[in-house]
Amino acid sequence: MQARRALAIPGVGTRHEELLGGLVRWEAKAGSQIQPMWTAFLKAERQSEQQRPFGDNRPFVMSAAADGQSDQLVAFRMSQLTDVVAALAEQLGLVA
Repeated sequence: MQARRALAIPGVGTRHEELLGGLVRWEAKAGSQIQPMWTAFLKAERQSEQQRPFGDNRPFVMSAAADGQSDQLVAFRMSQLTDVVAALAEQLGLVA
């Protein structure tokens, strides 16, 4: 579980996300069931990239809201985890 390691989610000897410890609940999805989410993410990322000014190195984060939902999902590439967390922590005033 590459994502589990990147997020430092504890848990030994289990592949069942429900049995993992840590400060967040965790569920991993893969394969064809998640393809629509990847398709939407890649489309949004391409659109953002086409409008990105030269020299803008901010990481890309997508938010998505479905009809009838009052909340949104947030998605970004796991390879940009550290950059996204650092940027959001600064933006939210959690770090100086």
